[in-house]
Formats: sequence, structure tokens, C-alpha cells
Amino acid sequence: MERILDSIQDEGFELDIYDRYHGDTDPLHVWPEKYQTYLRPAKPHDQMPAVYKSSRFGLNINTVTNSPTMFARRVFELMSCNTLVLSNHALGTERMFGDLIVYPERERGRLRSLTSSEVEDLRARALAKVLSEHTYRHRWNAVLQNIGVPHRPRQETITVVAMVHQQDDALAALAWFQQFGGRLPGGRLLLVAGREMEGLAVADIYRRFNRFGVTVTSASHATRYAMLDRYKPVETTHFLVLDLKAPPSAQWLAHARLHLQYWTGYPIAPSQDQSQQYRFGRVAPQSTLIDRQCAFGNWLEEYSNSRNVYFV
Repeated sequence: MERILDSIQDEGFELDIYDRYHGDTDPLHVWPEKYQTYLRPAKPHDQMPAVYKSSRFGLNINTVTNSPTMFARRVFELMSCNTLVLSNHALGTERMFGDLIVYPERERGRLRSLTSSEVEDLRARALAKVLSEHTYRHRWNAVLQNIGVPHRPRQETITVVAMVHQQDDALAALAWFQQFGGRLPGGRLLLVAGREMEGLAVADIYRRFNRFGVTVTSASHATRYAMLDRYKPVETTHFLVLDLKAPPSAQWLAHARLHLQYWTGYPIAPSQDQSQQYRFGRVAPQSTLIDRQCAFGNWLEEYSNSRNVYFV
């Protein structure tokens, strides 16, 4: 461990060491004098995500290094917090994560040589790997499959919702959905005619588009006549609000879907840059976002308002 810590410092990085035995005078638990200024008191488990997210890098030390399967759960936790893992070498971590982990004692100079964009790429790929392959949901499905219990894996399904104000909007939404939305699990398209549309214009939208897997509804009718607690044109687990002026990319959709498996708070929305990513903020009315089915009525009532979101 000392060799790894020293090599990290030699490459110009500072240390924050959260000591589970902080203040303990037992010689077996006392850190060497040269590290004393870096020691911090231990944190309770529910505060560890904030600790992991406080740095771009997190250090893991494996006590068992020759097992193909045994290593600290901390590796998964750090990666799921979008933190690049530095570690002593272990057979299990190398087999599972390859070059997504930096091994300072075996790869001298690699940490220093990584550019900022390369660090961000490693963090993003590690986060995606954990969320797509290594959550408790994946492990539970594997257990059920291996013991032969019939089950249907849970899946987040998405209805694409587009607020339209004229036929050109509906055509643009349909074109985007045919290119990207059809790939979404359970993908459906819901066109919502804006409140300001005249009755004849709304009727024409119904006539032209309410078929072939596309559903049309009217925001005005829903607000005035429908009971929102019973009005459920969204039958999927989530809905995606499509901003026709700035539609999301296929890459962002794939990325965002990974976060739906755990996120139940604010809607999630595309970040504009890395400084905004994985932070809370606000978006303009009718911006692209993904929310849970149960929030559709609220969105429909307040779609002209800005919203608090979580950027991913």
C-alpha cells in the first residue's frame, strides 16, 4: 500500500485517506507519520457516495490478489459514482474490468500520462459497464436463471411524448421516432396537441396520425375534461419528452436508460457539458427529459413551466 500511495504522490496527486480506525492508538491501526496530515475520520455508509464523488480518482486496495472472483465491493461502488478506480493489481479486477482500472504499481506513469478526456472516457465506460452488467438486479436475475426459476426480467419501457402545435411538428416527431424511438424498449409515440390549437386543427392531427402505433391526445381536452388520476395514455414505465428543436441523440438515450433502473427522484435530462453531468439543475419548458409514468399528469398540467431535473 505504501508503494502505491507514494507512487500516486510522485505523480503529483494529493491524498485524502478516510481512516476507519481514526483516533485508535492500537499500533496495528496507526498510519505511518508521513501520511498523518492526509487522514480523515471515517464516514457512515450513507455518506460514502458523497466521499466517492468528491474526487475524480478513488483508491482501492485488495488484500486477496490471486482470486479470479474475490475483490472489494468498493470497486463497483466507486465506478457507479463515476470515479476512476486506482488499485493494486488483483486477478479478479483485471479479468472483469481490464484497462478500466489504473494499477499505479504496475503501470508507472500511466496515471500522469492520461489526458483529461481520457480520464473522462475511462470513467464513463466504467460507469456504463457497472450499470449495464453488475447491479444487484443483474445478480438476482442470474441466480433465478441458474436455479431454474421462471421469471421475467424487469425492464424500463418508454413512451415518446411530443407536444405538437402544427402538422409539421407531428411529422418531425414521427420521423424522429421512426429513426430512434422504435429502438427503445416498449417504444411508443404519443402526440399531444397543444392547448392553443383550434378544434379543426386538432381533429386533423387525429385523422392523420392516430394510427399505426401512434396515439394522439389533446392537452386541452385532458386538462378540461379528463381525470388525471385515471387519464393514462402513457402505459409504459417511463415517458420521454421530445424537444423537437433539440432532440436527444441515440447515444444519450442508451446512456440515460441505464440510470432509469435506480433513479426515482427528479426527471433526468441531457447535460450540456461534463461540469453539469450528475448534478441537479433546471431546464426550460418542454425540454427533453425522462420521467416516470406516474408523473405524466403533472407534466401535462405544467408543461409550460421550467423544471428541476437531474442531468446525466
